[in-house]
Amino acid sequence: MKHLLPLALLALAACGDKTDEFDFTTFEGGTFQFTTTAVSDGCYDGSFEPLFMPDGADSPSDWAVTTEIPAWADLPATYTVNLPAPFASMEVTVDANGDATMVMAPQAQSEPLALDADNFPNCMVQTTLSATLNIVDADAIDGSAVVDASGFQSDPDNCPVVTADPCTITLDVTAVRN
Repeated sequence: MKHLLPLALLALAACGDKTDEFDFTTFEGGTFQFTTTAVSDGCYDGSFEPLFMPDGADSPSDWAVTTEIPAWADLPATYTVNLPAPFASMEVTVDANGDATMVMAPQAQSEPLALDADNFPNCMVQTTLSATLNIVDADAIDGSAVVDASGFQSDPDNCPVVTADPCTITLDVTAVRN
């Protein structure tokens, strides 16, 4: 028993003062390559998953464009981000949401787009993309992006029958400095 006390103190000392943790307030922002690592399709029973992970659920997919992320010191920031197809550019506001967490919110709905033009070529839906991003270190981010889609029911002849309208597709994402 008397040998356990020094081991416990050693363990507490090792866990206590973490001076090597990244100070998120010094995050400089910049250009990041986002990768989708998982998709949860709450719209069409998984059928929209290939849009975001075309090589399958076990194959993370890099976005075709890079994305600008503002510095922590510049928050809140409103600017235009480029998004991968089928999305276009979107005006967003990024703001702090607690320690090391940023929230990206759209300023307006995008123009209607063909969410799955291959299978439903004439189905145009409204979408918004928002995200919660966690600063991991100076060069890495993880988090989730949420695509809210609506308007499927306004064109039942061309659109799939979805579980709800509006519906949500959630993406798990990571990002590294480009």
